[in-house]
Amino acid sequence: MLASMYALVAVSRLPWEPVVLITLREVWMSVFRSRALARGLSIPARPTAKLKTFVQDFAIAWCVLPPTAHLKGLQLVTIWLAAALTFYTGYEYWHDGRRAAELRA
Repeated sequence: MLASMYALVAVSRLPWEPVVLITLREVWMSVFRSRALARGLSIPARPTAKLKTFVQDFAIAWCVLPPTAHLKGLQLVTIWLAAALTFYTGYEYWHDGRRAAELRA
């Protein structure tokens, strides 16, 4: 998904700022989950994380589907909404991980 977003940034269909923010969160989440797993903690996905992925997919779709490719405003709103959801779900994972670690201790 990130590769698609960067390709759309390269052809000026998406702004780079939300894509970089999404990337930073995804990298952080990979490190966070790896460290949690090393400590024996599992952090399951929440429904909001599934919504985040759905919105990210739509942000890409609005940029590449011919009937919607000209709707720049819709593309911008959707990618920024995806970035906001990405950070919100990152907070949820962080919070769930802290709670799981406290319960385990």
